[in-house]
Amino acid sequence: MRKKVLDVIRKGKKIETSHFIWYIGKSENLKIGFLLNRLCGNSVSRNRLKRFLRLLIRENFTTGDFVIKVKSECADLEKEEVKKEWNDFLRQIS
Repeated sequence: MRKKVLDVIRKGKKIETSHFIWYIGKSENLKIGFLLNRLCGNSVSRNRLKRFLRLLIRENFTTGDFVIKVKSECADLEKEEVKKEWNDFLRQIS
């Protein structure tokens, strides 16, 4: 698993927004990984953020490897802010 994540980070496309760094690799299946630490809030807020990001990715993509690195200043992100960054990400990817 770690090898695949490092592979996506090294060889994939990198897109940076204000709170996230998105790494995208090509794959036949949809796989999503997260890199975040305790500075991103408690476990409840971290898991809520991961669930919401997974939902956004699954609604828009059917294939690909995604590794999302969450920057440490994300502890108080609201869903509206995450959606705004998601739209920025989609604009940059197309």
